[in-house]
Order: sequence, then C-alpha cells, then structure tokens
Amino acid sequence: MLKKIIFIILFVLVLTQSASLAEDYYNLAGCIHVNSNVGKGRYSLEEIIGLARSNGIQIVILGDILTSRVEYGIWPLRNILKVFDDSSSLLNYGVSKYLNKIKSFTNDISDIIIMPGIEVAPFYYWAGTLLKRDLVLHDPSKHMFIAGLDKPSDLLGMPVIGNHNAGKYGLISIILAWPLLVMGIGVYLFFKIPVKKERRTVGIIFLSLGVIFFINNFPFKKAMFDAYSIKNRIFYYQQLIDYVNKKGGVVFWLQPCGESGGVYKGVKYETLPFTEDLFYTQGYTGFSVFYEGEEMVKPMGPWDKLLLEYCLGKRNRPVWAIGDMDYSYEEENHKNFGEVQTVFLVKDKTKEAVVRALKNGNMYAYYSRDLKNQLRLDKFEVRDRLTGSSAIMGQEVSCFSPAEIAINISGPEAIRGGSSLRLIRNGMVIQVFQIKNLPFNTVFIDDYFVSREKCYYRLEVEGIVANPVFVTFKDLK
Repeated sequence: MLKKIIFIILFVLVLTQSASLAEDYYNLAGCIHVNSNVGKGRYSLEEIIGLARSNGIQIVILGDILTSRVEYGIWPLRNILKVFDDSSSLLNYGVSKYLNKIKSFTNDISDIIIMPGIEVAPFYYWAGTLLKRDLVLHDPSKHMFIAGLDKPSDLLGMPVIGNHNAGKYGLISIILAWPLLVMGIGVYLFFKIPVKKERRTVGIIFLSLGVIFFINNFPFKKAMFDAYSIKNRIFYYQQLIDYVNKKGGVVFWLQPCGESGGVYKGVKYETLPFTEDLFYTQGYTGFSVFYEGEEMVKPMGPWDKLLLEYCLGKRNRPVWAIGDMDYSYEEENHKNFGEVQTVFLVKDKTKEAVVRALKNGNMYAYYSRDLKNQLRLDKFEVRDRLTGSSAIMGQEVSCFSPAEIAINISGPEAIRGGSSLRLIRNGMVIQVFQIKNLPFNTVFIDDYFVSREKCYYRLEVEGIVANPVFVTFKDLK
C-alpha cells in the first residue's frame, strides 16, 4: 500500500513539473557567424544591428576569423626563409580591443543580443615541394566556429595554426636554445690566444651560424603544429576542442560537406569534404547545416550515425546542428542577412541563456530565401503518455510507454501547403506528414518500445532541421 501511495505522489509531481516544461521556453531567431569589418566583413557593429532589426533577428553571434595567416618556410630555417600571407583578423586588429568594442556597444542596446564568436582554421598542411612545382596547401578552409569565450587570454592562447601566442615553454625550450652553445664556441675560437687566422675564421662561422639559428628558434617555444606533415592531423583538431571545452565555450565544425580549391598567388590550395573527421574527434558541440551541410542530415547520414554512437554509449555527448549564416555582405554569393537562422529555445533573453542553448541543443536550424514568409517550429515535444513527462529539443525523457510526439508549425497565410514533414527515429523515417494548411498541429504516437534502449526523434520540414529529443525506454516496476 505504501509503495502505491509513493508512486502516486511521484506520478503527480512528474506530471506537474513536466506540464509546463515546453511553456517555460520561447523562441528567439538568431544569426550565427556574422563577419564584421574587423575581419572580412563590410559592416560595422551598428550596421549589423540595423540589418538584424530590419529582418527580425534577435540574436547575433559574430564570427570574425582569429587569424588568417598562412606561411611556408624552407628547412632548416623555416622561421627565416619563409613567405606568408596575412589579411584582416582579430589578432591583427587586437583581441582586447575587439572584445571591449563589443562590450561597450552592447551596453547601449537591449532589444538585440550581440556576442563575440570566432572562426578558426585549426590546422593546414603542405604537400609537394617548390623545386618540383607541385606544392599544394591542404585544408585551409577546414574551419571551426567557437562561441562562449569572452576573455582576451582565452582567445590569445587558442591552439590554432598561425597563432604564435599559443606556443609553450618546456624542456624543448632548453634544446631549442642550442645556438647559444654554438655562439659560445664561436666566441671562444675567435678570441683564443694565441690568435690564429684560421681559428678566427672558424670562430666567425660558428658565431654566424649560432646567431642565424638563434633568430630562427627564438623565442624557444615548443611548436604546436607541424604544417609539413599529415601525421598528427586529427590531434590538432582534438587539441582545440579540448581547449574550448576546458574554457567553457562551444565549438562547431563548419560546413563539413563543403569543398573548395583553386590557385592563389600561384599556389594551389584545396579542402575536401571532411565528414569523417567528425567521427575521429570527440567532445565538440556540433556542426553547421546550410549552406553546405545538407548531406550530413539526410536519414541514416553522418549525423544519424553520430547520434546513434551517443545512444550506444560510444560518444560522451550528442552532436547538435546549427545554421551557419557566414555573412559578410549581400554581394557575396548573393546572401541575404537572416536567410540562414538558428532559432534558440531559451527561458530568458541573455547571453548566458544563448550559450546554454548551444551547449544543450535547445535550437533548430532554418533556411529560407523568403524573409517575409517563414515557417516556425513552435513545438517539437516528446512525451510519455503514462507519466506525462516530456522533453524538447536537446533534452531527454524517460518513457514507460510508447512515445507521444507533439508537433506545431506556424507561418503566415502566404505560405501554402505542399510541404512534407519527416519524423525520424534512429535515422529511419517513421512517418511523413503532408502539410496542407498552416498552422499545422499534430500528435503522433509511435508504437516503438524497447525496454532499456535509448533512442532519439528528430524532424525535418521545408528548410527546418530540428535537433533531436532523446528517449530512454524503461519498464514500470
């Protein structure tokens, strides 16, 4: 009897708490990865805010590149005999200056959240040689997006190739200081008595070589990257992911299905699709879809396989999807500000709430060229019919019975029917809904139930890619 009473009390508590779960959140439309005129963008912060207001965007996360420096050096004096290309970036502008500018600007506005984010190319490598004229720069466009870090030291210490602030001192520093010994030998031979011309000549050679290599090795920091080898390629990306997690930020792979290449200043460069790297690395927050990530999200594509790894315990956290605006100005690829959005589910309109949503997957990605007529995913909720407990995107719910999925989609009357909504469980399309009128509201009961199994539901419809809701099936004891 006592067990029954306790169960009823718990049942009521769960039902009371879960009934208002979805109501506690509201949607805020955001643009992630907006380039300002500090980097490759054209517009100032004031102009970006104006664009956001005119397009109904309430959250702007900037995405100026930390460093765009690319260099090639000739062994053994790679730091002296080298050529490099370096354009506008945060390191050139000044990290502290940049962050202070955003902070002072945001103090004057309250209707829009604007916060720093950065784009980085963690690593690139060279193949071929100058002599054979087959030199190729690989992976210069294999980029990541980072947000949630607002301390200058966090950005300055970021382990990405081209950031010379990120080197470390250690035992290797003593080894790198070997030119001092050569210089000492040179001085000794030059001044040794009795003076001999031949010995002085050798001393000058030693002293000269010591000075040259001293300049090459200075400031004797351990090199964090070897741009002339592919041996530790994955390690460099994992190194950055671990660094960002340690600092409390979020890190997303950008456009993993994208491909780019060409010739710049006589040097060939190329970046091939890199979806496999998402399987080789752990701990990153997610990846971008739109413009070039559609292949990631197709049923039983890479995203579903990554989510299944999490469900099977092979991955320590889920992988979330965001929309990558990657906006610099209208003329670039004919992009309109706001056509790619990440819609956040937050409880309050603060920077901290936005970062939490990014970490927890409380968001969906959206793409539409028609900025005046847009669909909105008002509800995507998975419930247990027995207890009433529920979860939204990025959350997990325990189900003692087959799951009930509630979906609400709205939009202006100008949007007519004809769209197909696909409901996906564990990578398989389990139901297709034809949206004939808006608003569209449905409740679907999935007959699937496997005790002690963790699975997920996600959906796609007309430019909307929703992050998953996880379900763990349990027996009622």
